[in-house]
Parts: sequence; C-alpha cells; structure tokens
Amino acid sequence: MMEALSTTSTAAELRRAQLLLVAKELILSEGVEALRHAAVAERAGVTRAVIYRYFPTQSDFIVAIGDEFIEALKQRLSPEKQVEAARASVSSDFAAAEIYFDVVFSVLEDKGPASLMLLLEPDLTPKLKSFWASVEVEQYGHWLQESADLGITAIDSQVLIQVGKMTLLTLYKIYRAGEISRNQAVSRVSYVICSLINTLRTNPCN
Repeated sequence: MMEALSTTSTAAELRRAQLLLVAKELILSEGVEALRHAAVAERAGVTRAVIYRYFPTQSDFIVAIGDEFIEALKQRLSPEKQVEAARASVSSDFAAAEIYFDVVFSVLEDKGPASLMLLLEPDLTPKLKSFWASVEVEQYGHWLQESADLGITAIDSQVLIQVGKMTLLTLYKIYRAGEISRNQAVSRVSYVICSLINTLRTNPCN
C-alpha cells in the first residue's frame, strides 16, 4: 500500500513539474499575458481540469516559478556567500561580485529565465504583489542594506534593483544568442551593477 502511495505521489510530482515547464516555455515564447490555463493545457496535451488540479489560478503558476528559482539559488549559494557578494559589489570588488552573478546564470540555465522575466512585469494581483515584495527583500536585501549603510537613498536603491534585473536579463539573452561568452556576460553584469552602486555612493542624487 505504501509503495502504491509513493508511486502516485511521484507521478503527481512529475505531472506538476511538466506543467510548470510548459508554463515557463509559454512565458518565454509569448509573454506573461499568454499564461492562461487553456494555453498551458493545449501545449501540455491535457484537459484544463488537470491544470486546475495542480495550479488553481494563474498566480499559483507564477509563485511556483518564483519559488523554484529562489530554492535553486539557495542550494547553490549560501546566505553567507550572498552577503559577501553584496559587500563586494559596493566596494568595487568585481571579481568577488561575479561569483554571485555566475551562480545566478547557472540557475537561469537550469530553470530558465521565466522567473526573471516575471520580476520585470507589473504586479498582476495583490497576492503576487506581496509575493514579489518578499522575493525582493530576500534576494536584494543584502544589497539594500549595504547601499543604505553607504548613504544611498531608498529611491535610488529601487532604481538600482530594476536596472540590475534588466541588465541581468538582457545580458543573459545576449549570451544565449551566442553573441558573447558566458564569462563575458557575467563580467558585464557585475561591472554595470557595481559601477552604478559606486556612482550613487560617490555622487548621490538629491
């Protein structure tokens, strides 16, 4: 009986992972606005009832994609290492900061850039607004704290986060298109973000 339950659980997990993969592919090819249960069902070759069983709402898809990215990043880079990367970025230690961005590229290659694309989208529902706010605190809190300690304003920090996300996604896409190497892409991300932090630190906007 226990073996049968285990098999059922594994089958359910595999089905959920398959549907999540289809959802991510849909976002990449057609955008977040195309993420609908009917579209996922058509691509996955299942009924909409199957989709609703695993992901009752669009928000459930998006939260699952975000959680998957966060957990993958945690598995590859400890919180302590993330703090080190934050400190490196505000001290112009580009080589040390690159460690963090190289890990992010690894996660993007493994899980796909859909989660990063979602971070750049406007909030779709109150639930998602709250979710992405918690993600930003967890993922960028180290940078925000280091920036605040250097006198960078909260508004400038928010601009920094948005520029950083767009820079990361843009250079990742350029790398995947074969225009530059992965090392070049990671180095550019680190340089742009570290340079912006240090510009705001030495020339604060009033």
